[in-house]
Amino acid sequence: MNSELKESAELHNSVTIPSIGLYADLCNESNAYDTILSALQIGIRHLHLNCYNPFEKEIARAIQDSGISRNDLFISAVYNADHDSAEDAVHALGHFLKYTGADYADCFILNTNHISFSDSWKGVEKCYKDGLTHSVGISGYSSQEIEHLLEIAEIVPMLNHIAMYPGFENTEEGKSCKEHAFAAEAYLPIDSSEVLSSREIAIFAEKYKKTPIQICTRYLLQKQCIAIIQSVNQDTIKNALNSFDFSIENEDMKYLNVIHVKSQIS
Repeated sequence: MNSELKESAELHNSVTIPSIGLYADLCNESNAYDTILSALQIGIRHLHLNCYNPFEKEIARAIQDSGISRNDLFISAVYNADHDSAEDAVHALGHFLKYTGADYADCFILNTNHISFSDSWKGVEKCYKDGLTHSVGISGYSSQEIEHLLEIAEIVPMLNHIAMYPGFENTEEGKSCKEHAFAAEAYLPIDSSEVLSSREIAIFAEKYKKTPIQICTRYLLQKQCIAIIQSVNQDTIKNALNSFDFSIENEDMKYLNVIHVKSQIS
């Protein structure tokens, strides 16, 4: 197993994306600013942000106060579409750019709820053509829905945001990513306590002298995924970033694929 995993990956349109990112929309009003600012100070350079966020001012202020150049950040704008409209997709990204004060998103991700969103994807494509986003992606698509999207898409998605973690290998969507040259961007469930506190993860954490979040992050990296962390805890975020200096053995990876956890996502 290769222990020299890179801290960034390359999408099929040659855009570089950090291999570890933070899903930043778990914040509440009281901790949104501190969570984002602390994460950036710790070393996070890849943020997932919803296009519409109740804590927009706090998040935008944290990014500005970090002092980090926009060119050194990778920020994904996630559009949670509830109906099919190209115009609304374009408007969503415009709103995102306005509240973040940015000229572009690094990736514009269309998140759907297993409904056909052909027109919305046309809006995403328009944003890409107009230079408002440097890459485009999808989330919430089954392999069948991906095939339908590719039939009508002019621009092929660069990444697919999928659920994957120890105990939920998600081979179907992982296989689909490989078939279509999408980068697989994987995440733990929002309530990841069942995974992180499992007996099996504790055993591997002890074996490798690492924390549970490092085991889970490394698992995703060795699956050739971009790992998205969902946490507001500074120690958890910092530990996740330090997942490049060890390697999980092949046999242990196989075991991690099938451990039993309750928090499974279908």
